[in-house]
Amino acid sequence: MPVRDRVTGFKGMCSSITFDAYGCVQGLVTPPVVDNKPAEAWWYDVKRLEVDGDRLMPAPGFLLRYGEEQGGNQLPVPDCRGVTREQAADKSRNYG
Repeated sequence: MPVRDRVTGFKGMCSSITFDAYGCVQGLVTPPVVDNKPAEAWWYDVKRLEVDGDRLMPAPGFLLRYGEEQGGNQLPVPDCRGVTREQAADKSRNYG
């Protein structure tokens, strides 16, 4: 989503959010490409960022209770190199 830092005025797209071990929630703000040269992205505390345009996609539902929205953990496991789910589960039980 397009954002602007309230302190410096730096503008760009918030392309990633991180939650670090010390409780800081930061967004990676990537400025637009100028003259075919990408500029350096910077991390900002999300409390300093304000939305500066329309969202490109809906926000993910991280705060939904388990089971309300299908995610990757509910998708079937692909058959890798001929190993079935049952065979993979049997192998994982033997590593305990």
